[in-house]
Amino acid sequence: ANIVQYAYEDNYAHINGVIQKYKKRAASNSVNEDFITKLDAPILIAPQAVQNHVTNAHDIAVQDIGNTLYLISNSGNILWKKQLQGKILGKIEQIDMYKNGSLKLAFATKNRVYILDRNGNDVSPFPLKFNDDITQPLSVFDYDKRKDYRLLVTQGKNLLMYDDRGKSINGFDYNSNGSEITSQPKHFRIGS
Repeated sequence: ANIVQYAYEDNYAHINGVIQKYKKRAASNSVNEDFITKLDAPILIAPQAVQNHVTNAHDIAVQDIGNTLYLISNSGNILWKKQLQGKILGKIEQIDMYKNGSLKLAFATKNRVYILDRNGNDVSPFPLKFNDDITQPLSVFDYDKRKDYRLLVTQGKNLLMYDDRGKSINGFDYNSNGSEITSQPKHFRIGS
């Protein structure tokens, strides 16, 4: 890199110059392509990073327009594919249902609630099948951070709650006001 400055004033001339070897700076906030993975069909939902409990890295879950769910490693290898019955509603949640650090993928489609293991296999007794349409994404609650998960399914004006073993929760009684539930239910804790 060369820089030259020339200044002339009152019969005096000054020339300053620098000749220096150029060092390229590392670009900050840049995007690098790490891999390219070809799927069987165009994607249907935005790719989502999910934690890999084995490597502590993140893998990528994505669904194509043929309703096939893919889990792709952080190096671009397709780890598995699974045919689903419909589009995933909302985001995929991760739960440690056996309390051993092994994370499972939990999500809902229009008529099913799925829990899949690390290899893409259904965790029994899932998927749960529903006759009426599920209208909002699956809500997963862990009230006391003890990994005692509650799965909340929204069907129009109704809410159904299940434990992570697929059993209906006794004592949960949602009193509908007769209006459609228009957003995914959330749990808020105030104080203790």
